[in-house]
Amino acid sequence: SQMVISVGSLPLIARIKGSASRKQSTRSTLDLDASVSSDPDVNAGDAQGLTFAWACTLSDGTSSQSCRDKSGALLALGTASTSQVPADMLPATTDAPYEFTVTTSKAGKSPATYTLSL
Repeated sequence: SQMVISVGSLPLIARIKGSASRKQSTRSTLDLDASVSSDPDVNAGDAQGLTFAWACTLSDGTSSQSCRDKSGALLALGTASTSQVPADMLPATTDAPYEFTVTTSKAGKSPATYTLSL
């Protein structure tokens, strides 16, 4: 009798701290933290070796566009595990939420994404 064991890798996990949907004033600084993202094939506490890409879109349910600050410039969120949107940078919106997405990547694995709606 033979037993065959196949060992594969688990997919990356992308997360942003906090609930997936929340309310926040554009008059307050927004802290985005994806440091809780992980590679489940790496022991907790060890360096995860992840890279991060942040994006922001404004979506009304039928179409979406990249976020722009009050001056009309595209919002740049960087590539660190954390990002910050300073108070009063984004115009207030009531009908369409801002959607902040982090894409977590690592060589040899498929990227993972997570979106936070505000």
